Amino acid sequence: MSGYFPISIFLYADDMISIAPSVEGLQKLLKVWEEEPVAIDMPMINVNKSKCLRFGARYNCKCAAVTLRSGKQIQWIE
Repeated sequence: MSGYFPISIFLYADDMISIAPSVEGLQKLLKVWEEEPVAIDMPMINVNKSKCLRFGARYNCKCAAVTLRSGKQIQWIE
């Protein structure tokens, strides 16, 4: 092993921050996350409280929607 281990999800109490290099990567993380709450006895992702934020050189470009299995989308904010 090279000693490199990426951390993409940070948890504190009932809050979660996911960091991904792309919208596609974020979508993949959320699909995994949607499966885990059952295993750790946490409620599903609340789309009314969840937001997506993009930063970096292309922060102001329009992004694809991030959609949960339920079909609900997480809103992008500035």
